[in-house]
Amino acid sequence: MSKTKKICLIFAIAAFCAVAIAAMNHSGGTMAQKASGFIQEYKYIAIFMILFLCGIGLPIPEEITLITSGYISDPQLFGIHSANVWLATAACIVGILAGDTMTYLAGRLWGMQLLKSKLVRLLISENKLHKADVNFHKYGWRMVFYARFFAGLRMAVYFFTGSMKKSVWKFLFLDFLGALLSVPLSVFIGFAFSTHIDGAFAYIAKAKHDLLLAGFTALLVIVLLWISFRKREKAGQKPECRKPAEKP
Repeated sequence: MSKTKKICLIFAIAAFCAVAIAAMNHSGGTMAQKASGFIQEYKYIAIFMILFLCGIGLPIPEEITLITSGYISDPQLFGIHSANVWLATAACIVGILAGDTMTYLAGRLWGMQLLKSKLVRLLISENKLHKADVNFHKYGWRMVFYARFFAGLRMAVYFFTGSMKKSVWKFLFLDFLGALLSVPLSVFIGFAFSTHIDGAFAYIAKAKHDLLLAGFTALLVIVLLWISFRKREKAGQKPECRKPAEKP
C-alpha cells in the first residue's frame, strides 16, 4: 500500500471514529449507557459502529453491545421499533470482523512503529504483546481463534498476527469462526432475557469459559472430520495393483 493510501486510510478511520463518538455523546450517562442509547436509536448502524470501535480500542466490553442488540430485538418491549434479531446478529459479526481486521492491518502495515505512540501503548502494552508472541509460538494459528474469548489479549494477538505478515484469509476465517460461536449466544441471551437484562449481563460473564470449551470442541470436531476426509480422498486416489501378465 502506498504512503498516500495509508494516510487516506488513517483519516477515514479517524473521521469514522469521530462521527460514532459524537453520535453517542447525544445520550447521557456512562460510556456504556451512551452506547446502549445509541443502539436503541440507530440499531444496525450503531451496532456496527460501536463494535468496530471496540475492535480498535474503544473501552466498552463487547458483551454490552451484543446483549443490548438482543434486548432491542424484543417486539414485546419495543413493538414496531424493535430490531430484527437475525439482522442484529449479522451486524454484530460484521462489526467485530471489521474492527479486528483494522487491528490486524495496523500491525501488518505499520508493525512495531505504531508502538512508539503513547496512545497505542495504552491499548497494546509491551507485556500483552509479549504474551501474544509467546502464545502464538505455542499454539500457532489456534491463538487467533482463542483470542476471541480473552478480551484483555485480543487486540495484542491480532496486532501481532498482522505484524508477522500472516495470511489475512486464515486470520479472517479463524476470527469469523470465533465470532460465530460467541456472538449469536450473547445476542440471543439478551433477546431471551430482555425483561431481566441485568441477569443476562451476569450470565454471559459466567458463560465465557463454557463458550471457550464449546469452541475447542467444535474446532476439534472440524479438524477430525477434515483429517478423515483427506484420508478417504488419498485412499481413493491410490492406483489399483495389477497382477503381471502371465507369459505364454
